[in-house]
Amino acid sequence: MLSWKLWRAFHRPPVTHPLYKRVVQAATLPIPMFADAAETLASLLVLPIVAFTGTVHGLGWAIAISCVIASEQERHTYDVLVLILCFMLGASWSLCSACLHRHRKFINISSLSALMGRIVILGIIFLAFIPIFAMTGAERTTVYLVYGLTALGVMVVDHAQSIVLSSLIGMLVPHYAFSRVEPALGALFICLALQVASYLSAALLTFLILPTFYAVLGINGIIVDISVPLLGFGSFVLLREYLIRRLWAALMKQLNADTAEFDALLRLKV
Repeated sequence: MLSWKLWRAFHRPPVTHPLYKRVVQAATLPIPMFADAAETLASLLVLPIVAFTGTVHGLGWAIAISCVIASEQERHTYDVLVLILCFMLGASWSLCSACLHRHRKFINISSLSALMGRIVILGIIFLAFIPIFAMTGAERTTVYLVYGLTALGVMVVDHAQSIVLSSLIGMLVPHYAFSRVEPALGALFICLALQVASYLSAALLTFLILPTFYAVLGINGIIVDISVPLLGFGSFVLLREYLIRRLWAALMKQLNADTAEFDALLRLKV
């Protein structure tokens, strides 16, 4: 999957590159004030920050990446960076990676310990409701367990895909905007729109379309109840993969890049 390959690539930033070091070590970044407010507002709710860490922080990263690239374009240093790195993808990727890894934020929220912490918190909430479903019978308890495990799977996959999605948006938007505020707003609204659309699509399929489809066919039973969350999870992952592929293709076209340049940049075959 492209999303998984890009996710692995973000774990291997160009740490020795001067451009990467300049952004990582910068005291401040040219980001509008509302960028921090957007991430803070999303972080106020306990469940989203635990279950959808990638989405919450992804909003801030999409804005930061787009603003940093737009700032380089405004100062006419982006073209110089492209000449130094020999291709536009190298400049955009280095700036993007630096934004992600500032203050070790990407590493901190994507570490195994952070993931296990979120799983434990959601696991405790999930286990607290098992006695209620146990009173309704073994079948309902089994279905509840499947829904719970599927929710944990969504949390893990969503974290990686949300950050990849947000990063691609952050790299792509500045090439369609001309001021520093335009890419910030564009990145924010596009990121929100794609995230909400993917969540709503998966929710509608899981809780409305699939149950209605089975009911019309007259199919019921525990197999149906178990298949619904699994099919919903699969559709969510595939939809996100589709969005990431489309954004990646648009970025490659806008930057006049190809997979050979990406291979040369990261030594990672995509």
